[in-house]
Amino acid sequence: MGCPITDLDCARSKPIGEVLAAQSVANSKALADDKWTTWALVERPTIDGDLIKEDFSAMVKKGTYNTKANIMWGTVKDEAGLFVPQYFPNPIPNANVSTALELFFSAERTAQALQSPYLALDPNDSDAVRSLFTRVGTQYYFFCPLRYLSRSMTKRKPVYNFRFNRGRDTPLVGEGYCSASTGRVCHSADIQPVFASGAAVPGFAQTGDDARFARQVVDRFTAFAKTGNPNPQVGVPGVEGTNPDVTSVNWVPYDDTNPFMELNVVSSVSHNLENDVCTWADTEFLYDFWLQIPGNTP
Repeated sequence: MGCPITDLDCARSKPIGEVLAAQSVANSKALADDKWTTWALVERPTIDGDLIKEDFSAMVKKGTYNTKANIMWGTVKDEAGLFVPQYFPNPIPNANVSTALELFFSAERTAQALQSPYLALDPNDSDAVRSLFTRVGTQYYFFCPLRYLSRSMTKRKPVYNFRFNRGRDTPLVGEGYCSASTGRVCHSADIQPVFASGAAVPGFAQTGDDARFARQVVDRFTAFAKTGNPNPQVGVPGVEGTNPDVTSVNWVPYDDTNPFMELNVVSSVSHNLENDVCTWADTEFLYDFWLQIPGNTP
């Protein structure tokens, strides 16, 4: 629109038609850069310096995020698997592993990643490249940063971390790379359990272990919403305390042992999950939010 990048008054002075046209151009440029890390740029928040003052990792470092908020957050086991079919609808040769990982990283960073003993191709996996793509994307962009940020945030207030090891296919999508039958739990596979919505689509039911797991997840989220603690508390009204799948496992807040609630039909708490690869990412490979934001190194 011909406005300086920080001149909001200039942007507001433009006719609505010009704003819409500029938005279309910006969206087209983002979508044309066909990498999964830019795929959803048009849906991401903009750091405007006012409402969103800076990158969240920088706010955690400075303690300028909402430190009063109760935090329970996590991932699913195979987050990045959702993006595999878009780029790799079929298994690809091991020789093309660098090309696959360059959807995440530069060629130099890809070479560094592939030299790590933690990111080796599985010689017994006939779909090793897509499996590695899923693992690298999940660990680097979701799981390991969550651990790192949690360690800083728990100094101010308890933080509860989880990982979904069970999910459910979105109805009507059919079989595919992320189908429950594969054992993968990809991005969005947690939606039905969280909202107990497995029977929302005609022709689909929520019974058996699907219903049991959804009840457990809803009870945990409800307990947290009431008190800031996902463990049911004595004297707090509700049914969460009557669910043995919930009361039999004490969800401990985050600490130096990196505890995660492993959500499944029978859930459990693990410690130091993926510790080696996350330590390598923390100390050697480093995260984009350190490398690309001036002054944000740990």
